[in-house]
Amino acid sequence: MDLARRILQAIESSEEDPRGWIELDFVDEYPKNLVSYHVVLLADEGLIEAEDLMTGGEDGYVWMPKRLTASGHDFLDAARKEENWTEGKRLLNQAGNMSFTLLKEVLMQLARQQLGLV
Repeated sequence: MDLARRILQAIESSEEDPRGWIELDFVDEYPKNLVSYHVVLLADEGLIEAEDLMTGGEDGYVWMPKRLTASGHDFLDAARKEENWTEGKRLLNQAGNMSFTLLKEVLMQLARQQLGLV
């Protein structure tokens, strides 16, 4: 989940043209296949648009992000506050479930509580 959040933050802060691909400048800190896999997961969840640039190549596959979707912006806004992020992950770990969809719902609920909307 932390790598996924970091990918979303990198996409949001990128000044690249969203019609192209966004280079993730921290990829050397992780195995390339792991980063690509998380990009695929984020795309599958509808949080980003991404493209497979090299299926079956030397590194297996290389998925590159293009832009955040509206849902991706919502998720990232809900995950922005570090306390909410930590608490959301803690609650999901406690429940034994780490889906992006459920994490987004938990983060949104935490934000609603802070705004006094629940």
